[in-house]
Amino acid sequence: MWDKPHPESGYGQFQGGSAHRWAYVFFRVDIPPTLDIDHLCRNRACVNPWHMDPVPTKVNVLRGIGPSALNARKTHCIRGHEFTEANTYSPPGRLGRRYCRTCIALRSSKQKRAT
Repeated sequence: MWDKPHPESGYGQFQGGSAHRWAYVFFRVDIPPTLDIDHLCRNRACVNPWHMDPVPTKVNVLRGIGPSALNARKTHCIRGHEFTEANTYSPPGRLGRRYCRTCIALRSSKQKRAT
């Protein structure tokens, strides 16, 4: 087995690979190369395969507690406008990043009045 998590990533290392991925494959089933392992227990050092779920990268990121996931869970912008499909701009390639169209319009009108 492995004796401690990697000092930078927090994931256990095992024979040159990730301990959690090895444990999942050994005790459960192969992981398709297109999927990441989501630690449902939120403990990167955990190697319990029943605490893991193979999911696409986007799902793994959005289930987490990082900035992209936290932003994606917001229902209103910082000025209180609701994030609806019509009022939300999500730039391509920016996972979880959203902008309020009402706020964009307000900023734009203020800039036009200032010039």
